[in-house]
Amino acid sequence: MGETCPKKTNRWVTLGSVLKFHITRASRIIRFLDERFEQAGNAAPPILTPSWWMQTYVFAPVIAIINKTIVKLQARDLVICHQRELLVLLTKDIRDMFKVRHIEDEEDDAFDNLLIVDYVRRDDSFVLLTTLREYMTTSARAHKRIGC
Repeated sequence: MGETCPKKTNRWVTLGSVLKFHITRASRIIRFLDERFEQAGNAAPPILTPSWWMQTYVFAPVIAIINKTIVKLQARDLVICHQRELLVLLTKDIRDMFKVRHIEDEEDDAFDNLLIVDYVRRDDSFVLLTTLREYMTTSARAHKRIGC
């Protein structure tokens, strides 16, 4: 394929680079593995399943947000008291991405009228499953555009 995957370590920033590498080269990676499968006499190559690609597309934007925060947290001129602000902003960005809602913010006890099968709850926050499905559908569209 003539490409080198970014070095993998346990750092979030590197994980983001690896996900970006996979996403930007997805069709080439798939073609490469298909060619190797044929060249190896149909021996089993590494299989990147549709669910693997879906997870790559779903996690990449979240990892990108985390990466931006980590880079800011590593700044040499960052005052320690500002670290908390960056983490609060990170939490807000992730909550916004998944449209996490607070039970206390719901008008007219709307949360109490939801069926338990319609949401995921953690402490005083919840996410509607329809919201998660919409996020997955958007990721699936990106996934299908490249032909995975």
